Amino acid sequence: MKTRFLSGFNDPLLNAGNFSVKFSRYFLIPLIFSVFNTGILVAQKKSSQLIERIDPPQWWSGMCWNTVEFLVKGKDLTNAMVELVSGSAVLKSVLSAKSSKYLYVTLEIPEIPESQEIKLRIKANKKSQILSIPIRPKTHKNFQTITSSDVIYLITPDRFANGNPANDHLKGFYQSSTNRNEPYDRHGGDIAGIASKIDYFKEIGVSALWISPVLENNQPHESYHGYAITDLYKIDPRMGTLEEYINLSASLQQNGIKLIKDMVFNHFGDKNYLFVDVPDSSWYHWWPNFTRTNYRATTLMDPYRSEFDHSVMTEGWFDTHMPDLNQKNPQLARYLIQNTLYWIEIAKLNGIRIDTYAYCDQDFMSSWIEAVKKDYPDLYIVAEIWEHTVPPQLFFDADLPQRRLANTHLDGITDFQLHFAIQEALNRQPGWAEGVNKLYYVLASDYLYKAPEKLVTFLDNHDVARIYGVLGKDLQKLKIALGWLLTLRGIPCIYYGTEILMAHTDGHGLIRQDFPGGWPDDTINKFTAKGRTPDENEAFNFINTLIRLRKKHPALATGKLTQYVPRNGIYFYTKSDAYNTFLIISNVNNKPMPFTPAEFFEFAELKYVYGDLVEWSGESENRQTLVLPPTSFTLFRIQ
Repeated sequence: MKTRFLSGFNDPLLNAGNFSVKFSRYFLIPLIFSVFNTGILVAQKKSSQLIERIDPPQWWSGMCWNTVEFLVKGKDLTNAMVELVSGSAVLKSVLSAKSSKYLYVTLEIPEIPESQEIKLRIKANKKSQILSIPIRPKTHKNFQTITSSDVIYLITPDRFANGNPANDHLKGFYQSSTNRNEPYDRHGGDIAGIASKIDYFKEIGVSALWISPVLENNQPHESYHGYAITDLYKIDPRMGTLEEYINLSASLQQNGIKLIKDMVFNHFGDKNYLFVDVPDSSWYHWWPNFTRTNYRATTLMDPYRSEFDHSVMTEGWFDTHMPDLNQKNPQLARYLIQNTLYWIEIAKLNGIRIDTYAYCDQDFMSSWIEAVKKDYPDLYIVAEIWEHTVPPQLFFDADLPQRRLANTHLDGITDFQLHFAIQEALNRQPGWAEGVNKLYYVLASDYLYKAPEKLVTFLDNHDVARIYGVLGKDLQKLKIALGWLLTLRGIPCIYYGTEILMAHTDGHGLIRQDFPGGWPDDTINKFTAKGRTPDENEAFNFINTLIRLRKKHPALATGKLTQYVPRNGIYFYTKSDAYNTFLIISNVNNKPMPFTPAEFFEFAELKYVYGDLVEWSGESENRQTLVLPPTSFTLFRIQ
């Protein structure tokens, strides 16, 4: 790698010495550049265009990350020379990548109160060009983070609502059209569709949206899901535009709904321009033959692991079309960090969900979150940790004393253990540690976590079977599961369609089915009560009512949890704060069961609040026995 630095630049990631930048004067070719053009830079004279694009396409003054490494891509940048023509910045270094198509140009950007344009002149092979980089003052400050008071709604955007059919069929993409009859093709949902349903989100009562990736996924197959990104700085045109995404964020915030961006650091799509034209082979992990990860995060913590298994886990590819990133490469590391900061600032994010966290380089992820938190300390960051027992999941918690790897500094992780436990509690007969008792044991393990209330809890998501189908399409069981989700600890997340009883259990394409009523030609509209069946309205209203109760009575969302050992298929717990104490009680048996509250705690009165109605037997209320209906969920206030 050739280097051309200004003297005195010191970056431990680069191990830079003292070098000098070459300057020269030459003919200028002006550029047309816009804040909303995050793809290829457009020159007035394409035939003589030297530079194709620059990442990031803009930056902000007032950032803690004020030394920015811009990745410049061109046709042939061998021996390129760079000069700062205008703007309040310092040109710190210019590095030639191993590929002659790339340069790394580092600028130090001071804090100034007004917007500006930094102009760079680049010359190579008797061609020259001016790059204009917009610099704007940082404005995303003092925003609301994600807390256990929130309820998140998860959307697969291609399958939620089609607000702009004009972007369904676009040339220049491998999958240039839609086919709703094929579960793994694109169906046409988009950002405009999500924006059109803000009133629906308010009707449900959710306070945050987690949207699966909407960045460009120009892949030949299954490009609908968004997780094989081909351009980290470009909204997929089939989803919409950057302007639409920014406006969606603003509209959500104005309506009291926070935005969580889904980000992928473990891999790109193999049609990503950075893989088609590799800046440096060390950006990726390579194998003599295709090698898939073994998906065993336990190799990160196993004291008896084989190094072979560990390398397959951390360096194997997630799928055949998803090249695995080597975040130990310092230029790639900075590229990913800067891309994160770019999206936080330009889209005014409240949170980030990290896909396939365990497969990433753990030192990098620790450095990444430290950089992000330095600029945005209030941003909520949750990692997907899909493990099958508590210890491997716990390993990724923040400040874990026995963790041998770098501290994650995460705010939360996805709680698959509670997900598994709720399913077992409602589908398996109680045993010593089975059935509903598994739920008790999982929650009893919370003493291991730094902040269990910050875990993201869920019944299902875009990768697993629909909970209603898993529960045998039993509405009463679903109501118990939803009741637990919305009243136990953690930050509950509802997968779109749960409220209308979507039930597919097999195949991602079906699990991520279309929301009826989201397309102009749909004959049924389940966004309205009129379009829903009685059972669907019952599920919708159950969720809506519990969310309203959470907002009215914070104890249900953020109060102290006290659980009791399950007895005869009855699981009960209290949530309390300085103002209220609530009793939540569930009977998972398929027959009525007696329950005498006074055996477990003192009270003057139990006031029914919501859920299934119960009968009383006995002479005095505080000594009475409740007769719990079969498969029931009931919420009381303790006086």
